[in-house]
Order: sequence, then C-alpha cells, then structure tokens
Amino acid sequence: MNYLKIFSLAMIIGSAVTLGPTPTAVSLPVAKINRITKILKSQPSSFENHYDRGIRRLHLGDHRGAIEDFNQAIRINPNNDDAYNNRGVVRLHLGDYRGAIEDFNQAIRINPNNDDAYNNRGGARSQLGNHQEGIEDFNQAIRINPNNDQAYNNRGGARSQLGNYRDGIEDFNQAITINPKSAVAYHNRGNARNALGDHRGAIEDYSQAIRINPNSALNYYNRGLTRSQLEDYRGGIEDFNQVIRINPNDDQAYHNRGIGRLHLGDYRGAIEDFNQAIRISPNYAAAYYNRGLSRSQLGDRQEGITDIWQAAKLAQKQGNTALYQHVQKAIRRLQLPGLDLTDQP
Repeated sequence: MNYLKIFSLAMIIGSAVTLGPTPTAVSLPVAKINRITKILKSQPSSFENHYDRGIRRLHLGDHRGAIEDFNQAIRINPNNDDAYNNRGVVRLHLGDYRGAIEDFNQAIRINPNNDDAYNNRGGARSQLGNHQEGIEDFNQAIRINPNNDQAYNNRGGARSQLGNYRDGIEDFNQAITINPKSAVAYHNRGNARNALGDHRGAIEDYSQAIRINPNSALNYYNRGLTRSQLEDYRGGIEDFNQVIRINPNDDQAYHNRGIGRLHLGDYRGAIEDFNQAIRISPNYAAAYYNRGLSRSQLGDRQEGITDIWQAAKLAQKQGNTALYQHVQKAIRRLQLPGLDLTDQP
C-alpha cells in the first residue's frame, strides 16, 4: 500500500550560539534578577548589572527584556564586544537574523579575535541561506579558537546543507572529539549519515544524542523517521510517542505515528492520529490523504474518497504539485469498481 510519508530531517545550524562571559550562579535567575533590579534603581549606569541581567533574562526566555538590558549596557559602554555579541544572540532567537548580523559585525569591529561573534554571525548567515558565507565565518572562528566545538558543528551543518555530507561528518567528528557531550553534533552527524544512506549509523547517533539530552523532541523524531524508513514501525511509533509526550502539539509526530500504525494494520489507531494531526493543522493535506486510505481500508469508501478529495484541493491550493498529482492518481483508482487498495503504485 502506498502511504504518503513525511521524512524530513532537520539539521541544526546556528543554534550552537556562544554567549560572551556569563555570570556565575545562573541557577536562580529570577531571584538574582530581582536583586539586580533593586540595585539598578540606585545605580542605573552600572554596565555590569545591565549585562548580568540581560544574560539572565535570556536564559529565562525573556528576549525583549534581554535586548533592553543589552541596549542599556551598550549605551553605557559602546566598546564592549561581548554586549553586542549577546544582543545578537537574542536577535537570533527572535529570528531577526539581519539585525543579529549587524550586532556581530560590531562585535568583530571592536574585537577582531572574538571567535564567538564569528561563529554566531556564521549561524545567522546560514539561517538566511548564505551557507558559503557562513562557512567562511566558521573557518575564521576555528582559526582563532581551534577548540570551538560549536563552530565545527555549525560548519558541518552548513556543509551538509550544501550537499557536502562527508565534509560535514568530518566536522561533526571534530566537534564530538572536542566535546563528547554535544548532543547537537551527534544529531547533525546522524542527519548527514542518513543523507548518505547509512541509516543504522544515523540511529546510533540519534540514540547517543538522546542519552545526552533525553528531553529533545527532535532527536526522537528523527530517530523515529529513520526507524520507519527501515520498516521498524514499532520502534518508530515508540519514538513518536516520546515526541508527543514532550510536545503534544506536534502535528507531524501524530501523522508519522499514524503511518506506522497503518503499516501495522491498526487502521482505527491510524485514523485517531490523523484526526489529531488535522485538529492541530486543519490544512494538513497529507494527513487527509492518509486518513482517506485508512478509512477505505475499513470499508468506509465514501468517507475515504472525501478525505482524498480534500487532500487534492489542499495540495493544489498550497502549490504542492507532487502531492496533488499523487492524490489525483489515487482518486482515479479509488473510483474504479472492485478496487483493491493494496494495488496502489
């Protein structure tokens, strides 16, 4: 049976950002922020306190507050490269890649040996699709600091995005040698191995990333996809279960778990998963398509055709030509009398 699969592996580039000097005792950021705020009322021109509070706010996810503090720190001391670098990191988190690049440029102008700023600027450039420019920045970060594992990881990611998977793997290997606890480097090496067809090697890398960081949904998700590619549908379902536990609103995890259930003949369970994927993303064309196939397998032919028609309309509206043509072919077959759905191309 020809179910529509989603096998999209996400390479993590630019997430391995590096902050400037970080204050100690960040484990209690809220209490410390409150104390710093009181101090700033009497010492509003304290660079150190604005800088310190900015980093703590960033750790708490208060990006707007962090930017305000770094803005103030820069007004007080416009020649501190770390303040520009850290404000750029916040802008990266907010998706303001061009604004981030401006900050990293300024940090580099102040301190041409700031490897963190080169690494972060490379990440921002890669996020904008300028992978070659990103690689140049990662090269410079590594020249300045040959032990910058994050720069190796990010360069490997950019090389992989350009299709240079073997060079990417070399970079991930180096990142892991420098930092054996880098879950991101294991994850990205797994993606590169997948691209080269080494699915079992990829699973080993995702598994190691999970051992290091068991709360990353992406590691489970990509291992689940890879297991499904190897027709280990039960293993894939176990991984998608973990993704859903971490993120109950992951529509693709529900969809892919549904595909696994389809292959195992659990059509009702598959329909429940596709229903959930559609509740989260009402325009999820592939989920309609696979739900239609599931319903048809249970003998609910008319509801199945309705779902598949809906998939066709959504695919056409979304400009997804490949999916639209695939669904059109299924519609023609479904409307033939005496169709056996296992006879799909």
